[in-house]
Amino acid sequence: GSDGHWLNFKVEKINVSGAASMDYLMVYSTSDGGQQGVPGTVKLTDTSIERMLLLGSESSGKFRYDAGVEQGTMTITFRDGNGKMIGKLTTDFHLQSGVTELTSVDGIFKYTLDKIAKNVYFVTMKTYKEPSVAPVVWQNGYGVFASDGLAHTGELGQ
Repeated sequence: GSDGHWLNFKVEKINVSGAASMDYLMVYSTSDGGQQGVPGTVKLTDTSIERMLLLGSESSGKFRYDAGVEQGTMTITFRDGNGKMIGKLTTDFHLQSGVTELTSVDGIFKYTLDKIAKNVYFVTMKTYKEPSVAPVVWQNGYGVFASDGLAHTGELGQ
């Protein structure tokens, strides 16, 4: 989300033969060195799903947000009608704001913004297909996504 407390988790073009459901698990590191997880399961009735995932916790309508979240891992597991695993994908993500150099966790991908985008959060991650929703930039399986959904000019690194 636009405040950095939520991640918009979107999986599109789902085409896994025999898959009846998809489990997801987002694990991220907090500023105090701890780790938090956000699990979920979705019945696959369509070829895309979208969920807003909270970087924190909620109890009785009160929200507690985790500070300093910058890196994490997203794992999705596809299951057949009996719950048996038939496929699994994992990718790291890098959440950044207030900087011009956007990088993947593995250091392979770099995108340098022309200027700092105020109050905008960027997620840089490996994707498995080019997204239909226009990311800021996509190349060689890596995408940069902005919380404001806008284009942000910059230059791809080598």
